[in-house]
Amino acid sequence: MINERPGAGAMYLMFGDEADAEQGRGQKFFVYGAVFINAEQVAELHDDVQKIRDKFGYGNTDSLKFSGARKTLATMSTGSEACS
Repeated sequence: MINERPGAGAMYLMFGDEADAEQGRGQKFFVYGAVFINAEQVAELHDDVQKIRDKFGYGNTDSLKFSGARKTLATMSTGSEACS
């Protein structure tokens, strides 16, 4: 039965992002990535991300990304290390 699967009936939250913010340049592909998180684990995820922000000096409004916009005080290696 479908309800016998682990997590069946649980609510999941989707966090997504597109790969190219500059649309309309004649690209043949549009890439969109997403991560699905069990809603019951959101608090744990938040706490873990906050620990990373604190460790590397990122404020709550600083962008925490693997590439692109990084906190200006972070070096390339520090920014990559924070996101790995």
